[in-house]
Amino acid sequence: METCDRLLRRLAGWLTAIGAVFLAWMMIQISLDALFRYLFSSPIHGTMEVMAAYPMTAVVFFPLAYVTLRGEHITVTIFADRLSAGGQRWVRRFADATTLVVVATLLYYTVIEALFRTAQQEKWDAGAMLVPVWISRWFLPIGGAAMALVLVHLLIRSWRRDRGRAGAPGGSTPVAGG
Repeated sequence: METCDRLLRRLAGWLTAIGAVFLAWMMIQISLDALFRYLFSSPIHGTMEVMAAYPMTAVVFFPLAYVTLRGEHITVTIFADRLSAGGQRWVRRFADATTLVVVATLLYYTVIEALFRTAQQEKWDAGAMLVPVWISRWFLPIGGAAMALVLVHLLIRSWRRDRGRAGAPGGSTPVAGG
C-alpha cells in the first residue's frame, strides 16, 4: 500500500508540474499576443485556438489526481459535520465511490473521443494555419485515469483502515485522513 501511495503521489506531482508548465506557456503566449497586437498591430496567429486546445485542458485535467489525493476538492459538509467519525467515513466513501463512477464514465467517453479524433488527425482552422489538436484530446483521459486511480486507492485504503480498527481495542477510533 505504501508503494502504491508513493507511486500515485509521484504521478500526481508530475502531472501537476506538467500542468504548471502549460500554465506558464499560456501566460507567456497570451501576454506576447496582446503585446504584439497593440505594439505592432500583428497578433500571434492561432493563439486562441492553441490556448483553448492545449494549455487550458492541461491546466484543468492534469492536476485532478493531485487535488483528489490532497482532498482539496470543494466540499460542503453542513450535514456530514454532525455525524460521528464512522458516519463521516461512510459519507466520504459514498462521495468517493460516486465520484469514481462519474470519472470512470467520463474516462470511457473521452477515450472513445480521443481515439476518434486521433484517427481523424483533428485540426482547427486558425486563420492562416491549421492547428493539430487531436493530441490534446488525450489530456482528458490522462487526467481522468490518474484521478480514478487515486479514488480507487483512497477507497481501498479507507476499507483497510476500518478492517484494522475492527480488531483494535476501542473499535472505531478515527484515523486522521481516513
